[in-house]
Amino acid sequence: MSIPRLSNASVCPASRRAFPDSRLRHAPGIALGLGLLTMALLPAARGYHLWLGWWPLWLVGMPLASGWAQWWFRRSLRHRHRSVP
Repeated sequence: MSIPRLSNASVCPASRRAFPDSRLRHAPGIALGLGLLTMALLPAARGYHLWLGWWPLWLVGMPLASGWAQWWFRRSLRHRHRSVP
């Protein structure tokens, strides 16, 4: 009795796609643009709030970090699939 082997497509079909939804790919860029615009136009957005902390972190830093993470993990998935024969 032999064990059937699974193809790569049946094991991880989602990894073959570039990204599940294009709206998720564009959201960090839109949030980053709005955060930069808010910081440029509202001087109060460059400060500190007792409950939310430092505004530039939430308006610019977090959207930038999420955009970088999306780019990095998509890049690493592509690199991993190129090295698999």
